[in-house]
Parts: sequence; C-alpha cells; structure tokens
Amino acid sequence: MTTHRTATPPRPRGDDGGAHAVGASTARCPLASHVFEMAMEPVDVHVAQARRTTATVLKHWSLPETPAEDARLVVSELVSNAIIHGSGDVRLRLRHDEHELRI
Repeated sequence: MTTHRTATPPRPRGDDGGAHAVGASTARCPLASHVFEMAMEPVDVHVAQARRTTATVLKHWSLPETPAEDARLVVSELVSNAIIHGSGDVRLRLRHDEHELRI
C-alpha cells in the first residue's frame, strides 16, 4: 500500500494492490482539526481494510471507544454501499475537531 501523509495518522500496513491514503493533516491552532483521506478500488476486501484503517486513525486521534466503534460500523456500511452501488474508485474521508467527527 502506498501512503502519503502530511502529519498525524499512522501509516496503514500491507500491500493490498489498490487502496492508499491520500492525505492527512493536523492544524496547529486552538481549534485543531484532524483530516485523513484514503482512496481505494471498488473491491470487497477494501471494506475490512477501511474499517481497520479507521480504527487505527481514530485511536491515534484519541477518540473514545464508543464513538470510534460506531464510526467503524458506519465506515463499513458506507464503503460497502459505495462498492455495490457506485462507480469508480471509493474515497473515504475522516475529519475530527473538538466537537465532531465527520465521515
């Protein structure tokens, strides 16, 4: 897997032949915001990878376990639906600031 990052999220491991992180950043200000984005080919195996990567990123961001578990479930559903019903590559973007997590 090829990963490019500009700041915080950890590098996902393994070579999956199609998924890669596109970018990540952390703003250095009182209202810090974390952003992680990855793109993947629409292949079923990438659902589990997106879920694992989400778990790793949210753990790195110190998100509490309960919302992190909910986020992993949402990511699984969204990526599955994008693969089944969409066309072209699938992109997953996570953004977290002091008050919200956006998927």
